[in-house]
Amino acid sequence: PLPPATFSKCVPLTRCPGVHQVVEQLYVHDGRGQVRTTTYTYEGGRFNYDHRRSMGFEKVTATLPAISGDTGVAIKQTTFYQTMAAAGKMRRSREYDGSTIFEQKNYEYMQTDASDGLPYRALKNEERRLQRHGSMSLTYTTTYNMNEFNEPVQITELGSQGSLDDRTTVFSYRPNRSAY
Repeated sequence: PLPPATFSKCVPLTRCPGVHQVVEQLYVHDGRGQVRTTTYTYEGGRFNYDHRRSMGFEKVTATLPAISGDTGVAIKQTTFYQTMAAAGKMRRSREYDGSTIFEQKNYEYMQTDASDGLPYRALKNEERRLQRHGSMSLTYTTTYNMNEFNEPVQITELGSQGSLDDRTTVFSYRPNRSAY
């Protein structure tokens, strides 16, 4: 039998110290004699020498196993932020069926750096999702209002039908001073 995954010992990075082990292929046995293989590629590895910290990869592409009846190759492409505050957080995720984008998600963060004396922080502001349904494309937007502890204060989900399917959720927090 095949191993569950194969790993690469090192990905060539521009001036990045150390070894970066990544998954090249992932094998999944379906229990009926079939093996599905997902292949991964990596681009844009960065390292911040001033802070001695890896910023991760800018883009990871997964080529998904073919499913019977599909004509195109299914690909999931994910890009990541490479800043001190948001390193490793998703910037965009796209799923392709052949050359057609089936689904796309964009993530935006309010980022602070340490220049103003505050710690590095990335608070999610917005998530936009585009989904294809047949020949139609629907767009959904979710906005986030977070407090200084990265807890949601208000989440507003804007649907595809104008204000008819919008939803707002408000959160409140109270410290439990008796627990201190």
